Amino acid sequence: MDDNRQPAAEYRMTDTIGGRTRGATRIAVTGFGAVTPHGGSAFASWNGVRCGRRAMHTLPLEALLPTGWTPPGDWPLEWRRWAGGRVPADDADVARCMVSPTDPVVRYAHTAVAEAVEASRLGANAVDPARVATVIGTSKGGLASFANVVASVDPLLARPQDIWGQLPPDCAARSIAAHYGWCGPSLSPVAACATGLMAMIRGAALIREGACDVAVAGSSDASLLLAVLASFRRLGVLAAVDDHPELACRPFDLNRRGFLPGEGAGVLVLERWEHAIARGAPIHAEWVDGLFRSDPAGITVLPEDPRRLSRLIADLLIRCAIRPADVDLVSLHGTGTEMNDRYEARGLRQALGPALDAAACFGIKGSCGHLLGAAGSVETVIGLHALRDQIAPPTVNCDNPDPELAIPLDHAQATSRPAAHLLKLSLGFGGHLAAAVLRRTNGN
Repeated sequence: MDDNRQPAAEYRMTDTIGGRTRGATRIAVTGFGAVTPHGGSAFASWNGVRCGRRAMHTLPLEALLPTGWTPPGDWPLEWRRWAGGRVPADDADVARCMVSPTDPVVRYAHTAVAEAVEASRLGANAVDPARVATVIGTSKGGLASFANVVASVDPLLARPQDIWGQLPPDCAARSIAAHYGWCGPSLSPVAACATGLMAMIRGAALIREGACDVAVAGSSDASLLLAVLASFRRLGVLAAVDDHPELACRPFDLNRRGFLPGEGAGVLVLERWEHAIARGAPIHAEWVDGLFRSDPAGITVLPEDPRRLSRLIADLLIRCAIRPADVDLVSLHGTGTEMNDRYEARGLRQALGPALDAAACFGIKGSCGHLLGAAGSVETVIGLHALRDQIAPPTVNCDNPDPELAIPLDHAQATSRPAAHLLKLSLGFGGHLAAAVLRRTNGN
C-alpha cells in the first residue's frame, strides 16, 4: 500500500459531525490516576512535571538485584553505576494500596486505578459491573516477581499461589477486575513503550463497540532491574550515568544521548457520554479518537522517512474532524535518543506542516524518566492536566534544542496556553505507533 496516498473517503471531514465520526459514540474522561517518581497521585505527578522538577537519581546496585542477592565484589565500576526514577518508597498513596499480590507493577496499577475510581465517583452502586471493562497493559508483567523466582533455590516451592500469578502481562488487569468485581472485558495490551496509549485506545473502542459503558484503561511498569537496564545499555539507548543523573535525559536537545527508565502507572476512566451524564459523573475532557499502526523497521531502528507516523497523525486528525491548526498542545514521546526524536519530529512536521509552529509541544521524560510500558498512559494523564489547566509544562533538560528538529518547546518553565485539543503520541520498540486526541470540554 502507498503510504502517501490520500486517506480513505469514509474518513473525510464531510463524514463527521462535531469532531467525531457520524453515529460514533461520544466518550467522556470521568476519572484519572497516576503513579510516577514524583509521587503516588496524578496531582503529585502533574505538580512535579509542571514545576520542572527532576526525579532521576542514582540507584543502589543492591536495589536492582533479586531479593537476597549481593553483587560480586570484583564487578567493574560500569556495572555499579545506574540511575533512574523510582516511585518514593514511603509514598502514602501507594502504601494504601498494598494489595495481594504485591509485585510493584500490580501495586502501582491498583494505586492509579483507586485514584481514578475516586475521581470518577465510580462507586460500588454507580455502574453495572458487567458493563465495566478493565484494560490495563503491563508490557512485561511482574518482573520483580520473575527475578525472585529465577533467583530462588527451588522456584517451584516459592509460594506459587502468591508469585506465579504475578508473572504474566495480565497480572494487573486480573487483580484489578477481581478486586472491584468488574466482569466486563478484561484485556492486557502489550506494545512495548506504546502499551499505555494503546490500552486507552482499546478501552475507547470497547465502548464504541457496545461491549461496555465504562472502560478503566491504562498501564503499569516496574522495570528497574539490572537485567533490564543492562539490556538497554547494550542496545545503546540508555543515557550515560555521571555525577548528575537528573540531567542525563535530554529530549530533543542537540546533545541528547538516551533515556533513563522510571516506573509508575497511569489510568483513565473512559465512559459513554450519556452514561456519565445520567449518573452525574464529572467530565474532565472528551476522548475524541485514537489510532495505532506500525513502522516495523527493527527493534530499535526507525527509518529516516517518517511517512508512516505522519500518515497516522493525518488520518487521526481527519477521523477527529480537526485541522492541523486546531492542535494546540502536543504531548511528545520524546525519549531523548538520537533516532527516535528525529523520527518523531519529522513525522509531526510532515503531518501538521506550518501549523506545528503555533502549537505548544512538551515531553516529560527529562522530568520523571521513561516509564516504558507506563509511559503512554502517564503522559496522557499529564496531558489531560495540561489541557484542563491551560498550561504547557516545560520540557526539562532541553536546554539547547536541536535546530534540525524545529519543535516548538519551552524548556525553562510552564507557560499559559489557551488550548482546545491535545494530540498525544507514543512510539514503542519494534515499530509500535499510537496517537490520540483529547478535547477540552466546557465544564473544565
